Amino acid sequence: MFISAGIFIKVIFGQPLSEADFKRRGFNLNSRSRDRLELIAKTVLRAYNTALEEGYSSRLVQSLRATKPELNGFYSEGLAMGLFLRDAISFFRRNEFFDFIQNEGAPHSYMACVGAGLAVGAVGFPYKRFMDRLSPLYGSLVINGIGFYHTYFKSQASVFEQYLPKSFVSKISANPASGNHCLAQYYAGAGRALWFISGADPHSIEQCLLHYPESARADLWCGIGLACAYAGGIDQAGITSLAAIAEKEHYQTALQVGSALACHTRIRAGNAVEHNDLAANCLSNLSANQLHTIAMKAMEGLQNIAEIEEKSSWNIWLERMATALSGERDDCASQDKQVKKIAIVE
Repeated sequence: MFISAGIFIKVIFGQPLSEADFKRRGFNLNSRSRDRLELIAKTVLRAYNTALEEGYSSRLVQSLRATKPELNGFYSEGLAMGLFLRDAISFFRRNEFFDFIQNEGAPHSYMACVGAGLAVGAVGFPYKRFMDRLSPLYGSLVINGIGFYHTYFKSQASVFEQYLPKSFVSKISANPASGNHCLAQYYAGAGRALWFISGADPHSIEQCLLHYPESARADLWCGIGLACAYAGGIDQAGITSLAAIAEKEHYQTALQVGSALACHTRIRAGNAVEHNDLAANCLSNLSANQLHTIAMKAMEGLQNIAEIEEKSSWNIWLERMATALSGERDDCASQDKQVKKIAIVE
């Protein structure tokens, strides 16, 4: 009996959808957002398994087109995770991931780069050569995905024992500036994972954050804001409670920047939904479109300025958004400490 290479790869590297169950993961079982967040995670895993078997093919493209628009960013994340892994283990073709983000996956290229980071986190392949083919902005998203993977799938060690991958520890030791930039992106991905671990419960998030060093908090809050606005799962009262906790800890701007990233990502991909506006309004008193506009303006001339100032383009982008959002609050509060610490200078 002939077994295709795709099926063989799926048998070796595939993941059952049960890996997304809150009970299996040890997440907040009392969460009212459990069904929503499990659906999102299962969407990513289903796409990942599809990509492992099908590769970048017409059947893969059809599966993306058949996905509900509201979930197709998550589905693209899973597809990219599988395609990256196929490229990494292939002796022949090594371009399926890039074929995807340059064609059908182009609107979801941000999520696709996060998906590549999930694959790196899962299998631990060297990724420098891959990163060299990406823009600095996309490279930051790959590291974000690595942070999400380790925190989501290894929550006990990552959250409560503050485990960090050896590659990050060695990078920080070898080059503190570059290593700390990577660590900032890692923590932003960890913040997104905390949204799932806590079941989108603001007070559970607050308790999780106590395990992290103060130096990581701004990046974590940025990731939390992104997950809140992109994935959703809680109502207006819940978002207001989350905002109050962030403001009490002086991380309101970081939370807002994360929500701006989420709204920009969804509007750019053409899959904006109602909870984007809900989060934007509760966190910033702005609409999702207004946050998208802030993100787009903050990108103008980004790479040129990054080269002149010798700073990460990602850092400059977030700092610009933070400054704009602080201005939108009519300068009624002093500059929050996270404006300088959204991400560490590369």
